[in-house]
Amino acid sequence: MRVCNFCKSHPLELTLEVKGRQIYYCSQCQIAETLPFEFEGESLYQDSAYFTEKNRYLESDSSHHQSFQHILDLVVTHKTSGRFLDIGCGPGVLLKLAKGQGWDVSGIEVSKWAVEYAVKEWGLNVTCSPLQENIFPDSSFDVVVANHSLEHMPNPNDALRVISKLLKKGGIAVIGVPNFASLMRRLVGKNWFSLLPDQHKWHFTTNGLKKLIEEHNLDIKNVEFENHVASSRNPIKRWGRIAINQVSLWSQTGEAMVIVACK
Repeated sequence: MRVCNFCKSHPLELTLEVKGRQIYYCSQCQIAETLPFEFEGESLYQDSAYFTEKNRYLESDSSHHQSFQHILDLVVTHKTSGRFLDIGCGPGVLLKLAKGQGWDVSGIEVSKWAVEYAVKEWGLNVTCSPLQENIFPDSSFDVVVANHSLEHMPNPNDALRVISKLLKKGGIAVIGVPNFASLMRRLVGKNWFSLLPDQHKWHFTTNGLKKLIEEHNLDIKNVEFENHVASSRNPIKRWGRIAINQVSLWSQTGEAMVIVACK
């Protein structure tokens, strides 16, 4: 019997089988885990194609770029200046946007290629490292962002503990992840785009992630949802996707969520 990594006692339920891997769900913690899972870590993200072709981070018209701008817009509704850390910052698009608005920015990223790009092309202060204890002094930052990073990490509890320690009193954490409880995931099952079992160790629901965040001296302030773009040459599929997107936003079951929490 497989047991939950978080509560340590509740049996996990086999929910999906995808690409030779199993996704197990804890109904108590409301978080799922990919098993088996080997952390390729830095090697998985070393190829520049991960950022320039597969995810198009550097293109100003990409959905990723729009998402980064939305994250920054969300931040400034809570904080307007100070020290800003992006965990898993990639080539630094969010940091570049934040720096342009006057923030004192820093980043952490495991990809050497992405770090070199951020430093050489945009002059950003980015450290090539996983998130770990003592990477910065405690209470160093007014804002810490981990946008689509937590699902890749070995231990979300450890990550959130470090994030909380890095924040100043009154600082905010912005955590963005795919939503395992999304309407689209429930409709298409193992074909859901954001499962990515070769990359995502963890799969979070809104309730599960909120509870996990609150265990680390962080107070939830806001939860937002978003969906993938409804793009298809087939008009029936496209309009069907648009309808599902609208229903999921209304019911707060969008494909991705962003949680803002205050220390």
